[in-house]
Amino acid sequence: MRIGDSTAPPHPVSESGLVATASSTPSPITHGSSSADGRETVTRVEAWCCALQMPYPLHLGAITYRTRDYVVLRVTTSTGTQGTAVGYTRGTPLMAALNSLAGDLFDFEDISPTSVHRTLRRRYAPGWAALVRAASLIDIALWDIASRTAGFSLGAYLGGSDRDIPLMAVAGYFLDQRGPARVLEEVNEFVEAGYDAVKLIVPGHELQKDLRLVESVASILPRDVALGIDFHGAFPDLDYAAAYADAFNNQGLAFIEDPFPSYDSDLVTALAQQTSTSIAAGEDVTSGYAYDTLVRGGVEVIRADVTASGGYSEVLTAINRIPMGAATVAPHVWPHAHQPLAQAQLNVRAVEVIPHTTGADPIDLILTAPFPIEDGRWRAPSEPGLWLPVDWDRVRAAATEKVDVSAGSRLNRRHDRKDHS
Repeated sequence: MRIGDSTAPPHPVSESGLVATASSTPSPITHGSSSADGRETVTRVEAWCCALQMPYPLHLGAITYRTRDYVVLRVTTSTGTQGTAVGYTRGTPLMAALNSLAGDLFDFEDISPTSVHRTLRRRYAPGWAALVRAASLIDIALWDIASRTAGFSLGAYLGGSDRDIPLMAVAGYFLDQRGPARVLEEVNEFVEAGYDAVKLIVPGHELQKDLRLVESVASILPRDVALGIDFHGAFPDLDYAAAYADAFNNQGLAFIEDPFPSYDSDLVTALAQQTSTSIAAGEDVTSGYAYDTLVRGGVEVIRADVTASGGYSEVLTAINRIPMGAATVAPHVWPHAHQPLAQAQLNVRAVEVIPHTTGADPIDLILTAPFPIEDGRWRAPSEPGLWLPVDWDRVRAAATEKVDVSAGSRLNRRHDRKDHS
């Protein structure tokens, strides 16, 4: 069973970056210099890195995480408006990258998100892969500012409207610690909670054991609940991946995700052309143009991530380029950030969520409100900006590293690190 079809037409994106639809109420706003004409500029950039504990070490393919490392960004403008974003470090020097880009923001006479992103992308083209996560968070924060200034929720500002978006719950974390029986209990809990789709983490090292796990999960799912599986790039080569994928062809899977890292697009697309099960990929690419390559190569589920691949400015445009019927979009986690994307893009058929009960995404420890999930749907309040209820006191208390750069002290940037030795 597929998560959904891809027959809905995408929304076009205007030059200003606002998604244009016939029913869109908001209109683009332009930010400029505060020195000559009183319009907004960026005056302060703050970021905190919070390494939050999980119940066990998390093994995903060859990757091991002992903490979930979040970076929380806050951008303040000359009018006092603040925009927020959050993302994973994924082992990258994300704080250093934000510190590097922060000073550039004070120079912009036009802080409209698409304009800033386009300029940064050109300015830092040689090292863009090292900076794209930082630029993505900046873009999200600027869209938050723009929509707050306009007085619309971010989803509405992007041209979207409230619609029923299925959530895809992730199961199977800490399998080595908890065992298959607890995973099955978890899947049952997700079904009872009303989720329309479940994604199962599968190790990808022992085929028969993995088959038994997937068959056990599939056997307890109602027919109207889709099941996808994720290998987190566990496979060493194409032949191994093809044999593994073929073994799952009769399981009725919605997709097989990340047989290889998405940046190994030749391997990903070669497998997509060899297996009858849809392949999902895209969460860790550094450019929205990589979606084009994946779709042309037969990938049918794009795992877009606005926190990693260029923010809304790049991801919205990239999704619009997907030919009708060629692929659906199921964004990679971050439901706070991806629900507005889903509202604006009809090609988004499900938003992924890691429920708090899994322990694998402890972001709730730095939020003031739990995930607003009801009957397997995301029910965020409709208020101006991006709904991301950060608990700033908890962020400051949990932070192991901070960046704080202001327009007046740009030549004397603070890049402080707590000593936890």
